[in-house]
Amino acid sequence: MKDYPRIRRLSTLGIIRHQHFDYEFGPFRTDFVGEGGAGKSMISDLLQLIFVGVRYFHSPTKGSGPREAKTLVLRSEGKGTDMGYAFLSLELKKNQYVIVGIYLESSGAAEMFIVQKGNNFEADTKLATFGQLLGVAEFQRDNSILPINELRDHIIDNFNLTCESWERTQTYHKILFNNDILPLDLSVSNQALHNYARIVQAFSRESLDMDKSASLQSFLFGDEKEREFYNRFETTVEELQGDEKQFQDNVAEIDKLKIKQQKLSGLLDLKVLKERLFKDYIEAEYDFLGQQQDGVFKELEELILKYE
Repeated sequence: MKDYPRIRRLSTLGIIRHQHFDYEFGPFRTDFVGEGGAGKSMISDLLQLIFVGVRYFHSPTKGSGPREAKTLVLRSEGKGTDMGYAFLSLELKKNQYVIVGIYLESSGAAEMFIVQKGNNFEADTKLATFGQLLGVAEFQRDNSILPINELRDHIIDNFNLTCESWERTQTYHKILFNNDILPLDLSVSNQALHNYARIVQAFSRESLDMDKSASLQSFLFGDEKEREFYNRFETTVEELQGDEKQFQDNVAEIDKLKIKQQKLSGLLDLKVLKERLFKDYIEAEYDFLGQQQDGVFKELEELILKYE
């Protein structure tokens, strides 16, 4: 089970296929199920955008063409600029949160943002948590999506929290690393950010078998920083494979319990049937004996009258 920090909620606001929605994440595992085209793979795209940004964003979804970040914004009628948000409520300790996310415009503009209790957004800051879990309802004003500059005022006026945003991701990634939200310092170089983006993309669609993943092999023979990526990634893969095995074992155990429950239920039904049939038998036997007794009494009465 994941300790802190952990993802508590993913919120989408003005995003295609997801519109305005809060997805709650469990502490162990969260599965998204649905028909093709429902937007399941887009969840990984949104997570990639939140942690990587738009510069190296690439959707592994197989389609007619590449999916650009701006195309994720839900379009309205008219030719104006539409806006969307994807953000995570991160639980840094029990019931204490910060928010990290991305603001997108249909024009192609994008900014990363963080919401915290404090107002220090220097690269080395320790984020100040807050106790209220915010979602899409709290990010709107009169059911309208706000541009990022108006969202800052809305957040501080209504929740006494501070929102800061960046077009360039260096400070954003440094803060996330210093607060143990990201395992690697993606602010050190564009190459580091690019490599991490490729790791996330590999998890989105491909197998966890690194030996079969050419996209992962390609960055494993670089500098020391890239080898650090590999070592941490390999550890994460082992942990995920262990979680997957545990999940499969749990599913198998649940299946056994279901079979046992079905058999016990069948035995219980047979027991109930046996008791009902035995009751019917006793009642029939009682009626039969009663009829015999009445016949014997009648014969005795006739004999007594005869001898009188």
